[in-house]
Amino acid sequence: MDFNEYQTRAHGFDEKRKRAIPILGLAGEVGSILSVFKKLLRQGGNFPGFKEELSRELGDALWYLSSIASHYDLRLGEIASANLHKVELLFKKGDLTAFDSSLLFSPHRAISPPFRCGSQRGPGS
Repeated sequence: MDFNEYQTRAHGFDEKRKRAIPILGLAGEVGSILSVFKKLLRQGGNFPGFKEELSRELGDALWYLSSIASHYDLRLGEIASANLHKVELLFKKGDLTAFDSSLLFSPHRAISPPFRCGSQRGPGS
């Protein structure tokens, strides 16, 4: 399924004329996505069901993005294409190290916090 087909089908379930709902819903879904990564961090990278839960939350966020785009007569396929073109101009393929948080978000290794609670002080102390 491509983005435009998804958007067309998802629009049938949209709450018409309520523009604030999808914007606030998207904000909530971003929080849910962050909670999934919080669980991954808390469990030291061992989070059974991580991909399934992340996939569900990303799907919910996609629905809200689709709804916002539809409200403003924008097409997800065109948005995705333009964004990919922009990214290709900004970065060489595979060279996103400035934004790579693999140390933090890798599901394949345990995470060590940058500081520990207790006698040691954290950033800004």
